[in-house]
Amino acid sequence: MQRGLIQRLWLRLLRLLGLKRLSWNAQFAAGVSCYGQRSPNTISRVQALCGGGRLLEFGCGEGELPFMLPPGAFSSYMGYDISTVAIGRARRRAAAAALVNVGFAPCDIARWDGADSASLIVAEECLYYLSPAVLEQFLLRCCRCLAGGGAILAIVHSATKHARTLAVCRRVCLVRDEETLGERVFLTLVPRPPAPLTRP
Repeated sequence: MQRGLIQRLWLRLLRLLGLKRLSWNAQFAAGVSCYGQRSPNTISRVQALCGGGRLLEFGCGEGELPFMLPPGAFSSYMGYDISTVAIGRARRRAAAAALVNVGFAPCDIARWDGADSASLIVAEECLYYLSPAVLEQFLLRCCRCLAGGGAILAIVHSATKHARTLAVCRRVCLVRDEETLGERVFLTLVPRPPAPLTRP
């Protein structure tokens, strides 16, 4: 018990010092942070929202999501995680299973450059690691990367603990759907329409 507490405090200290990748690599290497299987609610939402299109996921960990989705749920998948340890494992799993059109890349979402024509962008349990200002810029980048009719699925495990993150999501994007199950919140976000031009 005490050893686990010391390890968690050490990993938190690394993040506070700005050594995020080192912290997450240490967690995955030690088996402390293994996201495991996604909830059935997450899977059904991803399938419905993606509609067989291009799927991007942030905080993908060891790449569980594409294994859990039924055939035809996406045309291509790209998973991003800050941990190179997790990405290495995800790539090996995908290669061993001969998954088609599935890729993984190490990425700090605060420095993500964007992508083209995503049908769905999933961010589960990762947005609250960003400051409000960085989160706002990330969401705006996501909005610019969506194909027509595309959406962002943001998921946090605690409406109370992560109220500030949810507030930024609601302010920056238009909420198309919101559901709270227990404390977990599922937000489906779409770009806000451009503001009408005002005459001088």
